[in-house]
Amino acid sequence: MMTGIREPQLAGTWYPGDAQALGMAVDDFIAAAESLAPERLDRLKAVIAPHAGYRYSGPVAGSAYAQVAAIGGRISRVVLFGPSH
Repeated sequence: MMTGIREPQLAGTWYPGDAQALGMAVDDFIAAAESLAPERLDRLKAVIAPHAGYRYSGPVAGSAYAQVAAIGGRISRVVLFGPSH
């Protein structure tokens, strides 16, 4: 079981190193995304989002997470699969 918090290894390189700038970048990517039609959101079961540097994958990841934000109140369980890095 992990007991500590791992410090970010790539802050300032692949994504903003400043917490406020990072939050604003993520908010901007989500705000710029188009939402799916409500009938399509009702069927949403999974999201696959990239995790490369924000300059490369930010808009695509923002589009994926915008769909999650649109139905956030209905989500009861999240399972995250991702690389260890």
